Amino acid sequence: MHLKSGTLLQGGKYRIEKVLGQGGFGITYRAYDMSMDADVAIKEFFMKDFCNRSVDDSSVSVPSLGSVEMVDRYRSKFLLEARRLFKLNHRNIVRVFNVFEENGTAYYVMEYLSGGSLKDRIPQGGLPEPDALNYIHQVCDALSYIHSKEISHLDVKPANIMFRDEKDVVLIDFGISKHYDESGGQTSSTPVGVSEGYTPVEQYRQGGVSRFSASTDIYSLGATLYKLLSGVTPLGAATRASGEPLPPLPSCISPAVCHAVSKAMEIDRAMRPQSVVEFKSLLEQPTVPVKGNVKADVKGGVKGNNKGGKKEAEQGDETAVIAAKKKSVPDPEPVYVAPVPNGDKGNFKKWLWPLLAGLAVVVVAIFMVFRPEPDSLQSDLLRYHAFVDSGDSLSRLHRYAAAKTSYDSAAVYELKYASTRYSDRFRLSAGANSSEVQSKIDSAKVADSLAAVAAANAAAARAEADRLAAERKKIEEAERAEADRLAAERRRVEEAAARAEAERKRNEISYRDGILRVKGVEYPMVFVSGGSFDMGATSEQGSDVDSNEQPVHRVTLSSYRIGKYEVTQELWEAVMGSNPSSSKGSRRPVENVSWNDCQRFINKLNELTGQNFRLPTEAEWEFAARGGNSSRGYKYSGSNNVDNVAWYSGNSVNTTHNVGTKSPNELGVYDMSGNVWEWCSDWYGEYSSASQTNPKGPGSGSYRVSRGGSWHNHAGDSRVSYRFNAPPRSSRVNYLGFRLCL
Repeated sequence: MHLKSGTLLQGGKYRIEKVLGQGGFGITYRAYDMSMDADVAIKEFFMKDFCNRSVDDSSVSVPSLGSVEMVDRYRSKFLLEARRLFKLNHRNIVRVFNVFEENGTAYYVMEYLSGGSLKDRIPQGGLPEPDALNYIHQVCDALSYIHSKEISHLDVKPANIMFRDEKDVVLIDFGISKHYDESGGQTSSTPVGVSEGYTPVEQYRQGGVSRFSASTDIYSLGATLYKLLSGVTPLGAATRASGEPLPPLPSCISPAVCHAVSKAMEIDRAMRPQSVVEFKSLLEQPTVPVKGNVKADVKGGVKGNNKGGKKEAEQGDETAVIAAKKKSVPDPEPVYVAPVPNGDKGNFKKWLWPLLAGLAVVVVAIFMVFRPEPDSLQSDLLRYHAFVDSGDSLSRLHRYAAAKTSYDSAAVYELKYASTRYSDRFRLSAGANSSEVQSKIDSAKVADSLAAVAAANAAAARAEADRLAAERKKIEEAERAEADRLAAERRRVEEAAARAEAERKRNEISYRDGILRVKGVEYPMVFVSGGSFDMGATSEQGSDVDSNEQPVHRVTLSSYRIGKYEVTQELWEAVMGSNPSSSKGSRRPVENVSWNDCQRFINKLNELTGQNFRLPTEAEWEFAARGGNSSRGYKYSGSNNVDNVAWYSGNSVNTTHNVGTKSPNELGVYDMSGNVWEWCSDWYGEYSSASQTNPKGPGSGSYRVSRGGSWHNHAGDSRVSYRFNAPPRSSRVNYLGFRLCL
């Protein structure tokens, strides 16, 4: 089904020499460029399961009407790939010289790479590290170039890396590449494909590569380096996302390269290097020399201690056969007859006897065509006509014809046919002669022949319609099956990715965007804009204030963040691994913790996150409890009605409650009145009437401040200005907890 050797394209500019390879969507040829006097490679669009080629003029057609639209769609994508390649100009990317349409299909002309693919040069056990890095650095340069043009290759693997010579490699096959606009949005509509072992998990998902990200190609780059160093195709991303680990690289590989491969092949794309430059920087760290005398032969063998072995089978793409491969099956040579030189008797004998045999066949055929009718047949036909002329009975004629089995089968057939098939078509007159009868028989034969032809045409039309319907049904069933398979695969990958994401969140310890995350537990922090306020027993607090709430004094604070909720038992357990609380409940506030216990929790949390969490100062606590700069002057935190905002002795039923179940204050902060007392960072001391900025309390003391009241205390203790204190080391009670500040 491919073009014959010697076929000319583009008005004789290119001459086809041989087939290099064929895939499902195209055929690649080695050709000769007449004008440039150089070998080139030509790729022809030809869907082998849907296209036919004429033996007369090499034109390509689609015999099934149901497949025409699909073939046209993929031909357009083929041309898109060719034109995109034509615009690229980089020494490590295959060069395209021409794009054209001819013979009812499309072609593009590219440089002929004679060195074979990188996949064919990987020995058992892998390449030496310096050789592998040399090739990978060249592929890195190619990817950096296309990424700068907002193009993702999406199919980087050893089969798509070809040798221009013994040291330079070239990236080929942009059949499933995608182009993006400046904002990173997809502009091309090429289909998404996968190469098991080299494709990252996001490429399996529908829409997974709809936005540009260099990390997708970097995964494939890392997988390719893994293959070069180990000789083994890496596990598929879907399998790894399900929990199966990637086997380690050989122990002789340097730690820096192992680390670079591991980072590049992270399942979570956010954890991979985000640019080729970043990936190269990991590779360029100092490496450990390879020990032993194992040396790879660049032509595919192994010298030294490694004896080699069979290469692992790896399915290549049709474009991977641009080069003439060392172990490809030889192409059949064209058959032709050459003139025999004078005196060459050996060659003369080779063609003389086949020629004589052919002449004999021709003579026999001529004799069979022009031979005279046997006398016996002629006499029988005359007897038949005599029977008719004499009006003899047809039954006697039948017996006569049947008795002539010794004659030529054609004679017997003629007698039987004439005597039985047409006897009822006409009435023999007494005076009818044999010529009249024969004329009527001939007319009847013509009528029967026309009817038979019409019936055969109708049957053929029905058969063709049935064939086309069956083919359409087969295509539709195959498309549905493929769609179902892809949907199932997407679901499997998405489920695996969801599990991986859930596992990541379960193990994540971070603080960003105002949310602390520790092993699946989230703790939001509320921003408090800096400002000034009157601290102490202000007028809305009423007459039942204590002396330690006075005098009222002016305080100015810088901005800070404070916990939206009291620290919960689940957060304490995620950090500390245990839960000291009396009233258990993951969303209840932790209690039974001393001031010193809180400091140990905060120190460990800061080690895990790299942040600087702390307890709020007493001034920060009261400013946030009053609602900060949005304060409406409430007696309690968020309301003048204590039942709206606080769990206290009058409504708590003698226990703590889940945080955030009462109404928040003006800042959106919960439970600053009631539920549990909250430790502050200050030593307890008397107030001063002087104005202060960011006060931190006395420099020393015996007790630490706690604020806010609890489920155990009456409503008055939940006022925003009420003060309490306790020993920092020994006070572990079931109504004392804390919240974080940053």
